[in-house]
Amino acid sequence: MKRVILSLVIAIVGTLFMNAQTCNRCGDEGIIREGCQVCNGNGGSTCDHCKGTGEITCETCHGDKGANCYRCEGTGKDDNGNDCYNCQGKGWFRCELCRGTGMSMCRDCNGNGTISCFNCGSTGVKVWRCPECIAAGRI
Repeated sequence: MKRVILSLVIAIVGTLFMNAQTCNRCGDEGIIREGCQVCNGNGGSTCDHCKGTGEITCETCHGDKGANCYRCEGTGKDDNGNDCYNCQGKGWFRCELCRGTGMSMCRDCNGNGTISCFNCGSTGVKVWRCPECIAAGRI
């Protein structure tokens, strides 16, 4: 008895579906694609921290590219007037984080200059199931 009722239900639903019209909202796809409103279809936005450059002023040397030698206090000479053995007479050390450039990679955007859009997964397109046809593509 259950099989007969199930077969009848399937036949009725199949007939209704065959006679259904194409959904005007999704065009028979069952899904709707639209430009993401959060990122304006760009897939992301300019990083506020680095202003899109991907680099920030080095946090270790503060853009100075290095630091004065602590032993000779930046003079490059020891108490006897000889070259400081600690800095080899240079008076300073190159910053290891920025390698002497004064800039380091922005950690907020990983050096890309853009922040990925959480709403569309960086595709620029938001996709969702059609509410008009309940993702069936037909009404």
